[in-house]
Amino acid sequence: MNQKHFDINIPEKIMRLENCFNPNDKEKNYFLIGSFHKEKSIVISVTHDYKKIEEVQVILDKGLISSIEVRINNKYYLLQSKNNNFNLWIYNYIKENKDNNNSIYDKKGLIINDYYRKYY
Repeated sequence: MNQKHFDINIPEKIMRLENCFNPNDKEKNYFLIGSFHKEKSIVISVTHDYKKIEEVQVILDKGLISSIEVRINNKYYLLQSKNNNFNLWIYNYIKENKDNNNSIYDKKGLIINDYYRKYY
């Protein structure tokens, strides 16, 4: 069995992402690992044979560990409830800096869908 260390302090919850993260990838399983001790969540991928484990995305939001996967209009989202705010996270293109320089590239990952953001 393969093991890998990730930079997260005292993980509180590990949740399998069934459909909301890269639903077309049938070669890997995706998991969300979160901690209340750091405002960070990590998405990892694990191949079916457990030979390859890798960090896919780091999300600076500790509220994701209490989220659930939901289906709305045949699309899957990650529903987050945080301090009376409800956010739907979607799998879409995000812009990131590459190697801490000024070049920006598109990468797919979980981002908040602003259209469905609600405040109560």
